Amino acid sequence: MLRGRCRACRAPISARYPAVEALTAILFALTFWLRSGLTWALPFDLLFVAAIIALVFIDAEHMILPNAITYPGIAFAFVARLLMPNLYGVGFLCGADSCPPPWLLSLVGAAAGALFGGGFLWLTGWLWKRLRGVEAMGMGDVKMMFMVGAYLGLPLTALTIFIGVLSGSVAGVALMARRGERDMQLLLPFGIFLGIGTLISLFIGTPLVEWYVGQF
Repeated sequence: MLRGRCRACRAPISARYPAVEALTAILFALTFWLRSGLTWALPFDLLFVAAIIALVFIDAEHMILPNAITYPGIAFAFVARLLMPNLYGVGFLCGADSCPPPWLLSLVGAAAGALFGGGFLWLTGWLWKRLRGVEAMGMGDVKMMFMVGAYLGLPLTALTIFIGVLSGSVAGVALMARRGERDMQLLLPFGIFLGIGTLISLFIGTPLVEWYVGQF
């Protein structure tokens, strides 16, 4: 109806806006279909997906992952895990005769996922700086993975990092090949690839992890 222009000033509206909105609608539908169904977990999952979408596109344009999203996102993840327990990966804490309350198990799993996700990236960046003398990992990525780890738990967080590193490596090699140069200091917004890994893990991560473990 607006023919791609602002109603007030008639400035052109970027195609990015309807594209991101359409992508959000598709991912919301996938969240309902592949993850939550019509359950009380659905609004929590939709808010989490919305935060990931925002982080991905902000990082793509500005190469930052804003604290205004990651800090509240970490708190939201722990509240979600308290109200909607996620026991995937923490069942071994239950004994033969006794088991802690589900909410407590869920919070333990959330803390383990957050520490693994954020701690792994922080340690990677610290080691790279010590060895090469350059920054390799922004704190925004670390905070994002604290949030993701708390929401998904440890097994799916490990899968998220694996997919993020793999997809980021492929993109980096492809970009270097396109430029015709081997630049190991090439800067890529890693939040994009962590976001991709997060969404894949959220939607189909559990069967992927169980398939992989089943190979052994």
